[in-house]
Parts: sequence; structure tokens; C-alpha cells
Amino acid sequence: MVETNCDFYDHKISKKPIYSLNNGYIARLQQKGEIPDKDIHKTLKEIDHGIDRFASFYFEYDDNSPEFINQTKREELMRFFDTDDFSHIVIYKTLNRVDSRCLTKIQYRYLRDSLVVMHKNKIIHGDLPENVMIDPDDQMPRIIGWKHSKKCDNYDDMMTGIEIDMNAFFTHYKVGKKM
Repeated sequence: MVETNCDFYDHKISKKPIYSLNNGYIARLQQKGEIPDKDIHKTLKEIDHGIDRFASFYFEYDDNSPEFINQTKREELMRFFDTDDFSHIVIYKTLNRVDSRCLTKIQYRYLRDSLVVMHKNKIIHGDLPENVMIDPDDQMPRIIGWKHSKKCDNYDDMMTGIEIDMNAFFTHYKVGKKM
């Protein structure tokens, strides 16, 4: 098992193996019932082309996947995960934990603005605490963990979802200094 400093979908708790692509990305085999909502991830990629705000999944050999992901050695992944079914393999960037009580002002505002962008596109996260990580390349927050997210077309559902997300944001994330 490859040890990383991230906690996507509690892989350390579930003991599911992950595979390092040695280029800052990791691959993980999703279990049945755990397959991400492809529509939400498609929307996230449309509104966040550079993966600047939301850490979304790539699917192996998906037309939307960057070239370096498509160059992953298929045989190597087959051996590691002991499967030839690639529909359940997702790939995402390795990120660092965030200290939710010690964000810089810039990080705090960036995270708040990311929530606004998400909500304007009718996506509700629904499980924000512990689902924000720091990108090691630019030290800015990325929202992860889309397992409980949903797209809302109904106004009342949208307003309830925004309230849940924003309450979680204001309760858990603070500007501060490391102690």
C-alpha cells in the first residue's frame, strides 16, 4: 500500500489500496455504490478547467482526462488493483491537509469564493468539514469529497443546501496563525 498525506474518501480507514502515479496523482479503485456522480464531476471540470478550486476525479482513458493520465501503464494498474475493469478506477491529485483554524486571509476568501462558484452552478457539497485540502503547488484550498454532493434545480433544496454549506464554512474555517 502506498502511504500518502491525503484523506480522500477515508482510504486510510477503509484500507483500500491506492496507487501513486509518481507525478503528483494517485489512482484508487472505487467500490460498488461508491462511484462518483459523473455529471457533477463533468460540471466541476467545465467551471474549473485548471482544477483551481475543486479537486475532481479523472476516469482512466476518459476523453476529458489530461494526456499524462492517459499515458498511465494500463498493465501496471491491472496488476496493482488485480482487475481489468477500469470503469471503477479514479485518478486525482495528491493534496495536503488543511488546518481549518489557520487559513490565511487569501486562502479563506478563496475558499469562500469557491463555494459561491459551486453554488452558482447549482452544486451543493453537503459535507464540507474535513473535505478541504491544500494544493501543494499554490498553497490554495481545494474542495474534495463529492460523495454527498448533488445538483439542485429546486429553489428550496438549493437554499437549504447553500445554508448547510455556508454554516459549515463559517463554523469550521477561520483565519488565524499556527500555534
